[in-house]
Amino acid sequence: MDYFILKQDPDLNHTARIRSGGKMSKAASVSTKVVYVEDQLFKDYPDFYERPGLLIAKKFKKVLGLYQPEIKFQTVVLVDKKEKHQVSYDLLQVPTVDCVSEESEFRFDKIITLVLDLQLVGDYRVFKVKGYGNQLVVRLDVAESLLRRGAYGIIFEKVKIKKQEMV
Repeated sequence: MDYFILKQDPDLNHTARIRSGGKMSKAASVSTKVVYVEDQLFKDYPDFYERPGLLIAKKFKKVLGLYQPEIKFQTVVLVDKKEKHQVSYDLLQVPTVDCVSEESEFRFDKIITLVLDLQLVGDYRVFKVKGYGNQLVVRLDVAESLLRRGAYGIIFEKVKIKKQEMV
């Protein structure tokens, strides 16, 4: 089975930029956080933001929940004060899995090339890799499901898989 790192498309030129600092303030509802976007002429709202946290468009909440039921979601609202516009996202709190293969390439204790050990991945379909920052990893079936639902501003980078030993 193939796995991919889900990323925000860097070629999307007019992405609404979250204000520097990008701290999330609590709204009236404890389960909702508010983040302000910078004032810019054109703004696109992609379906995924990597920062200030893993933010996914509301339309994908149910999809990810079906594939990985233990994911926790928290509503985050991106607010453009000037345009009086807001867009809701879900902040993902996904499991972190210790599944880095010894075949991964390291430099100064930092993973340069990630290689997953599928035996350690187990049944996880949506997760972060322990020691690999805040990168979201999804299994092929999850990536296909997101793409079928018209994902915008999202790219997938294939992750290498540990070579299986012949028995």
